[in-house]
Amino acid sequence: MSDEIIDLISLWAMKRGIPKIVVKQVTENEDGSAQMELDLDSKAVQLLLDIGLTRLLEEHLENRK
Repeated sequence: MSDEIIDLISLWAMKRGIPKIVVKQVTENEDGSAQMELDLDSKAVQLLLDIGLTRLLEEHLENRK
């Protein structure tokens, strides 16, 4: 995807308040795992933290039963 298209999509998303999550680089490791470099705006960081914390709390509550 060209940088111009990515910029247009980013502008469209910002105007609508949609979190920006851009995968900048993916590196595959020999063991089959992979590393990703992401470009996140503050809304995306907050969203990912909220989702992660919610999931941790759900798992904790499930394990207490």
